[in-house]
Amino acid sequence: MLQDTCRAVKSLGAEVEIDKLGVLLHRHLGSSIFDTRLILRLLQALVSARESAAAVLVLICLRQQGLEMNVFLASAAVNACSKTSAWIQALQLLHEMGEDDVEKDTLTYSAAISACEKGKEWQQACHLLNEMVTNL
Repeated sequence: MLQDTCRAVKSLGAEVEIDKLGVLLHRHLGSSIFDTRLILRLLQALVSARESAAAVLVLICLRQQGLEMNVFLASAAVNACSKTSAWIQALQLLHEMGEDDVEKDTLTYSAAISACEKGKEWQQACHLLNEMVTNL
């Protein structure tokens, strides 16, 4: 089931609309759509398949539909951002973690710092490093 879902998400392409992605996820995952372990495995599979942007979109889509954020899902999504130098999305996810009272850990900070570094956003990377040292 997970491989089929991963392939279906990839087939939608990079410019997929969130609504279409939501329909696809409901069709493939059914009542398991809010199973955080399954979603985490899907995000990891997408990152492994070099579909990091799709992994972030899946999380955004499911959050809009009511999926509760946790440190594992957030870390997987920030890790996906670090693979594609999507530093803005990484920072946005960190911000949302704070809003949702999800504790940031070393892995999440490190992935966000990596995304900033790959995006050549050194000031942001240094800011996150200072924040990490202060908060952890």
